[in-house]
Amino acid sequence: MAVWPVYVEEWQQRCCGEEFVVGDRVSWRLRLEPDWSGFEAVEVDLGDGGDDEAHVGGLHARWEGPGRSRRGVLVEEHHDRPAASTATEGVVRRVRIVRRSFAWSERHGAMAPTTDPIRLQPVDGPAATPYDDEITGWIVDLETPRVEG
Repeated sequence: MAVWPVYVEEWQQRCCGEEFVVGDRVSWRLRLEPDWSGFEAVEVDLGDGGDDEAHVGGLHARWEGPGRSRRGVLVEEHHDRPAASTATEGVVRRVRIVRRSFAWSERHGAMAPTTDPIRLQPVDGPAATPYDDEITGWIVDLETPRVEG
C-alpha cells in the first residue's frame, strides 16, 4: 500500500463533492500542481510515456508542466481543469481541515491569502463544509494499492 496526501478544495467539495469519512473508499481524478507554499508536496515520476499522466503505485495524476519528474501537490478535481483520465481509487486514512488567513489586498482588489502558515485541524467526522471564511479545503491521506507496472 502507498499513502498519498491529496488536497480537496473547499469550493469543489461544496459544489459537487460527495461526503467522505476516514475508512471510506473513494474514486478521485487527480492533478499534480506545482508546490503550493505550506502544503505537503510529493515527487511523481511520469516515466518514459508520451503523455503527461503518472500511473504509479495505484496513483493516477495529470501534470500540466514541462519535464518528466515533478514535485507538486496532488489535488482532487471534478471540474474543468485537466486531471488524470483514470481515477485513483483508494481508502481515506486521515482527514485534516486546511485553514488559511485572508486579508484585503489592494493589489488584487479582493481578499487574498496572507503569508501566515496554513493550519491543519484533524477531522473526526464527515468532511462537511461549514461556512467558515478560513477553511480552504482538506488534506486527505489516501491509501492506494501498490500496483507493479
